[in-house]
Amino acid sequence: MNYQGDKLIDSEFDIGPEANVIHGAVLTARRDVNCVAHVHTVAGTAVASQQGGLLNISQQSMMVASSLAYHDYEGVVLDPAEAPRLQQDLADKQHMIMRNHGLLVVGSTVSRAFLALYNLQRSCEIQIQAQAEGSALQPISSAIMEKTRAMFAGAASAPAVNPDPLWEAMLRRLRRTEPDFAN
Repeated sequence: MNYQGDKLIDSEFDIGPEANVIHGAVLTARRDVNCVAHVHTVAGTAVASQQGGLLNISQQSMMVASSLAYHDYEGVVLDPAEAPRLQQDLADKQHMIMRNHGLLVVGSTVSRAFLALYNLQRSCEIQIQAQAEGSALQPISSAIMEKTRAMFAGAASAPAVNPDPLWEAMLRRLRRTEPDFAN
């Protein structure tokens, strides 16, 4: 399908119009992006439903904090008129929390998008688990956040490591545990 939802090849399968609006909006606006991943995980949607969004309480949350955007909920994403607002909210960021909806990440490669999603999802899981304990949370200081931001600055635009070690490790695990995944 193209970004307007027109089938480009004959297929019995359709793509949901909401996926076309979201993915099409990002891919149209970001020439540096070759992969968009969007999920509705329990932890991701739970954090997306919290007024404070993602809290800087873990090492994983620091990895995404400097490249995190938010998009306010406008209902089920069926209206192409939402696309410009998605584009504007994501801007040049790699991670997005779609409020009351889920998570979205982008990457120049599938492995980069996977790593971005892995870190964002783990950040959400850690936050939900930490909040479930009922204890006061220990935020990471502004100084440490700035130090980490400086360390990761430019990492998203740096040339991809080939092969990406985490991606390759996950593929090895998948081949071992689910040998039919490629089919």
